[in-house]
Amino acid sequence: EEKGFRTKNQIYDEYKHNIDGSKPTFYYYFENLKLESFLELRNKLGKGCG
Repeated sequence: EEKGFRTKNQIYDEYKHNIDGSKPTFYYYFENLKLESFLELRNKLGKGCG
């Protein structure tokens, strides 16, 4: 299911418009919940979404 390897830093740069938080926060969620869960969490918190 992984669509090519990207570093966390590259992913952060690509998605930073969706991420309201610092890189350490992003990395914490990336390691513990995976990126999809992190973005899902951000969407649920709803900063300007829906």
